[in-house]
Amino acid sequence: MSRTLCAWFVLAATSFGQKPAPQPETQEELTAAAVELGRLVDEAEALVEKGDMAGARTACQRALERADLEHATDAWLAAADAALWRLGFAAYGAGDLRAAHDAWEAVHRNRSRTLPDDHPDLQRARQNLAATKAALGDRPGALALQEQVLAVCARTLPDDHPDLQTARQNLAATKAALGDLPGALALQQHEFAICSRTLPDDHPDLQTARNNLAITKRALGDLPGALALQQQVFAICSRTLPDDHPDLQQARQNLAATKLKFGDLPGALALQQQVLAIRSRTLPDDHPDLQATRHDLAATKRALGDLPGALALQQQVLAIRSRTLPDDHPDLQ
Repeated sequence: MSRTLCAWFVLAATSFGQKPAPQPETQEELTAAAVELGRLVDEAEALVEKGDMAGARTACQRALERADLEHATDAWLAAADAALWRLGFAAYGAGDLRAAHDAWEAVHRNRSRTLPDDHPDLQRARQNLAATKAALGDRPGALALQEQVLAVCARTLPDDHPDLQTARQNLAATKAALGDLPGALALQQHEFAICSRTLPDDHPDLQTARNNLAITKRALGDLPGALALQQQVFAICSRTLPDDHPDLQQARQNLAATKLKFGDLPGALALQQQVLAIRSRTLPDDHPDLQATRHDLAATKRALGDLPGALALQQQVLAIRSRTLPDDHPDLQ
């Protein structure tokens, strides 16, 4: 997702039991309010850059309170569009997915009203809102937006355009998460065929296409097909990337998952332990990728009979996800 942020500062009146500030109405008021919102987002951005995620989340909440999106007029959403767009990125980066969702939903509402259906800014709003809905567990909501994006891209772009490839990739991921594996496979095979024809063998986009196709093949029970693709990805990443690169970690983790399905528990364990060691050193403790690594390693330890080791990892994951995800989120369940 492209980068930008936003914020609006007036001391959080709701925190003191006061009424929210009135919605701006005149053009002068709208401009002044949008500038203030931008200043509060500046603060949130700066805190994200410093790594103060708790402070950034607080700044994002102040921005949302002042924006008062529940009562926002069309005129206010139009004036605040750029600031709210940036606020979505600040909140997403700080780990406040609900705040990111609310900011981007307001942007999407404004752009849907003011821009033609195939406008790039509306497409970006759909993509970002869809990604946030998916992260929050609202996969049907994400699917509807991603289908819109794909329909527009397919109508307006050449078949090998990167934006159309990304739209296929995103929709396939959501279809797979919703259990429509044949639908995901068809999109991924299309993407993989184009990437194989147009990109060098070690190109990151081709690696991503291989990896995504492998995961769906594995879910459909084609373990040899999945393994062959993931071994290609792992070999190329190992040759071209530093050992702590996130893409190499993901390649290890994905290959480990397929080895586990094949019954190669020691092979899976060795790869997952490497990933855990590197991610524990390079990521914050509540990072979703680190949680996924702990979760997967726990499953392998359990399968190998190391129940105390599995329990310790699962308790860590549960404690962190209980703190960071809404109670009905699929990952917390």
